[in-house]
Amino acid sequence: MSEIKPITKEMRDQLRSPLPSQAFSINSAKSFLTAIKPIYIIERLNDVFGVGSWTTETNVEYADAETGMVVVRVKLLIPEYGVSIEGFGGNDNGGKGKKGFDYGDAYKGAHTDALTKSASYLEIAI
Repeated sequence: MSEIKPITKEMRDQLRSPLPSQAFSINSAKSFLTAIKPIYIIERLNDVFGVGSWTTETNVEYADAETGMVVVRVKLLIPEYGVSIEGFGGNDNGGKGKKGFDYGDAYKGAHTDALTKSASYLEIAI
């Protein structure tokens, strides 16, 4: 088994460095909150740890096709650095009766919400 590497000061500085302004938008459901575009979180993880060096495990905690609500628990894993962080995320896509309802999109939204939360424990976008 390989030795777990420490996260260096340089890596921590890179993790905490500000995201570009285009990474943020107004949360459409709660205008008093800011939403972070998940691709910027993914890019930061790739830049600091390397493409293919991290992964996620996802468990569906709740899903209701009638309301479109999905809640997932995501574990962010970076084995080389001993990182294992869990976060919860949810998405309400409007349910089966809503025009354009996409259950897959609800799962994707819940997953990226949880990934963003998990990444915040690594100081990304705090």
